[in-house]
Amino acid sequence: MDYKTLSEMNPSLIYCEISGYGRTGPLGQEPGYDVMLQAFSGMISTMGEAGGKLARASFSPVDLGTGMHAFSGILAALLERQKTGRGMFLEVSLLDTAMGFMSYLAQNYWCSGSLPRPMGTAHPAMAPYQVFEASDGPVMIGVGNDAQWRRFCPVLGLDDVVDAPRFATNAARVAHFNETVAMVQARIALQPVSHWIDALRKAGVACSPIHTLGQALDHQQVAARGLIVESDHPVLGKVRNVGLPIRFGDAPRSAHRAPPLLGQHTDEVLGEAGYGPDAIATFKARGVIAAANVAQAGSQPVESNVTA
Repeated sequence: MDYKTLSEMNPSLIYCEISGYGRTGPLGQEPGYDVMLQAFSGMISTMGEAGGKLARASFSPVDLGTGMHAFSGILAALLERQKTGRGMFLEVSLLDTAMGFMSYLAQNYWCSGSLPRPMGTAHPAMAPYQVFEASDGPVMIGVGNDAQWRRFCPVLGLDDVVDAPRFATNAARVAHFNETVAMVQARIALQPVSHWIDALRKAGVACSPIHTLGQALDHQQVAARGLIVESDHPVLGKVRNVGLPIRFGDAPRSAHRAPPLLGQHTDEVLGEAGYGPDAIATFKARGVIAAANVAQAGSQPVESNVTA
C-alpha cells in the first residue's frame, strides 16, 4: 500500500505519510508520542519554573501541529495537481513539527550561544511579560513594547521610572529583569485581579486573568465567537465540540457530522469504489476490513500515537 505501488495505479494520487521521527535516519522506525518529541526536541527543557521541576505542554501541540502540517500540505498538493494533473507524495513527522516549533528559540541560541531555560510564565526577551500575583490571585500581564510601557507605568503609579535609563527600553528592562519584575510585583500585589484587568485594558496594555478551562469555555467572548458547536454522535447523542478555528466569511461555525467511529464509513467508501454488498460482506467475514463498531464509545482521555 505504499506510494510507489498506488501511484502506478493512479498517477494523480496525493499520498500523505505521517510518522514519529520521519522515515530516514537512525530513528526512522521508532514509534513516536507527542511527549517524547517534546523531550527530544528540547521543548521540555525550556518549560517549568526556573530551578524547579520540568513540565510538559498539556495539550499535545506536536500531535496537533503535525495534523495541521499534513492538512496544509495536502491542500498545496491539490492546487499543484490542478495545474499539472500529477499527484504527490507528502511526508510529515512529529520530529519535523517539534523542531519547527523550536525555530525561533533555535535562532536565538545560534545568535547568542545561550540555551533557552525554564522561566515559568516569563519571556526571555520582554519584561514585564509574565504572571504577577495580585492581592487575590494571579494575573497575566504583557508589556509588549516601549509604547505600552509608557502607558503601563501611570496605571501602577510608576511615573518616576518611565524614562529611567534602567527601565525606559525593553532591552534595559530585560537587562535589569529581576529588578523590573520585583518593582512591578510590589505594585500589582496592592489590588485584586479585577482592578488590574479593568485598568490595564483601559490603558491598552495586554492582560488576562488565569482562567480554568471551564471558565474559558463559558466566557462570553467564546460564546460571541460561536466557538462551541454541537453534533449528533451515534452512541453518545448530542456532544459539544470546539469548532474549526477558521471563519469563512459570515458563515456560522457548525458541525455537520461527529467524528466517525471505527469502520463507520467503510461500507460507504467501498460502495463508492464499486464494491457491492456481497463483496463487502465477504471482506468482513475474512477479516479484510473491520466491521463498524457502534456498540461502545470510550470516555477516557486519549493521547494519540504515531507508530512506525
